[in-house]
Amino acid sequence: MAIRIRAGAIGAALLGGALGGCSTIPDQATAIFSTSPGKFNFYTCQDMEPVVRGLLARRIELEQLMARASQGGGGNFVNAIAYRTEYEQTNSDLKELQKASADKQCAFSSRLSSGRAVF
Repeated sequence: MAIRIRAGAIGAALLGGALGGCSTIPDQATAIFSTSPGKFNFYTCQDMEPVVRGLLARRIELEQLMARASQGGGGNFVNAIAYRTEYEQTNSDLKELQKASADKQCAFSSRLSSGRAVF
């Protein structure tokens, strides 16, 4: 009976260590594998704009969820499992969209524009 308890404790410790290692992977390493280059090359400027807006809104939402989860116990674990992968995917997609929009010289790619209209 004691052997089973010790084996279970050792297994749980090994599983926790393995999952804890996932959160230490650098962001740049996960970004390399998350988006294929040229994914948005066939989009027109009109097609890219709603995608960019949606991804920016999703990134803000994920940042808020990650901040809220990190306040509680085990928040880093929740972030690594639930939100981090999608957050990195969103950032990678935004970088690819920025490259594609710069190649096509789309107007919304300017860092100086706020996206608001002045009448």
